[in-house]
Amino acid sequence: MALVNEAVAVQSAASILGIEGMRLPAPLSDTPVRNYDDKWAGLFDDLAKRFYPGITDREVLERTRGFLSKEVTDKFAVPALRRKWEMDPMKGIPQTAKDIERYGAGETQDEPHASVPDPEFRTYMKEFVLMADDLREKYKPWVDMARWDDPLNYDETRLRILEADVMTSLQKLGANDGTLKDVHCLPIRQKKKLSVAKAEGGVDSRPMLSELLATLVQMKKAYIRGCVEMRMDPCPVILAQFNGMSETANNIRDNSSVEYRGFTHDVRLISVGRDFDAKVGAPASDFPKHLSAEYLKRKKDPSGFPRLYDGTQG
Repeated sequence: MALVNEAVAVQSAASILGIEGMRLPAPLSDTPVRNYDDKWAGLFDDLAKRFYPGITDREVLERTRGFLSKEVTDKFAVPALRRKWEMDPMKGIPQTAKDIERYGAGETQDEPHASVPDPEFRTYMKEFVLMADDLREKYKPWVDMARWDDPLNYDETRLRILEADVMTSLQKLGANDGTLKDVHCLPIRQKKKLSVAKAEGGVDSRPMLSELLATLVQMKKAYIRGCVEMRMDPCPVILAQFNGMSETANNIRDNSSVEYRGFTHDVRLISVGRDFDAKVGAPASDFPKHLSAEYLKRKKDPSGFPRLYDGTQG
């Protein structure tokens, strides 16, 4: 018992100094998949639940692990605001007869998003980057240890960190609020993740990964489009992040396997040639009795093959 207490004391001391040997905890299996509209508090809760399961008091996490307060994670960069600035799908398309006339004459259309600063969006963007950077810092020691297929490399937290990097990159290039809104508030990033159950239990991750791949494609295109509008080159580091996440998601999806179970039916489709011409949309009462499942069962010969007429091959 003394040895156990001594070991615990040594481990606690090492923990205080930050030099204890770390082992990567397994991914959470009983936590719901996080979506675009989940508050940041949920992402921090997942972090604490997986990597600091022994600490359940939020104040202790704030004091010993540097977690932001619950009030901040609940109120900063509220995800629901993204819908407020969703990109106009009719952007650039002439809307009135005058616009059409100007368009035909080759005149430039007015931009739907003027470069007038939007203080509310600017505040949201700063808070978004702050939260993402804080999560990045707390995840970094674990990401460096994780396998390539660990959810840390492609989950909602990782996606938001990438979005923060995109916004920071565009801002450094001089993007106005209109461009930032178009790149950040994509419709595809405002959809719930697909969740498909397996026959043997659990969740089939392949539909969600396919959707993630489509999302990354649209995000990458939007980022490049924003750079082109400013006549600037995209950041190679950002493009490498897009490519890395896409490759990871694609490999995980392709390496996944799901067992599909067949079904047993009593009806066998057979050809009766000119003896029966199917009628499209015919009522059930017109269905020929000699093709019913009950009749086929009664006429089944000893070999197991249903014969419509005696002396035929079926």
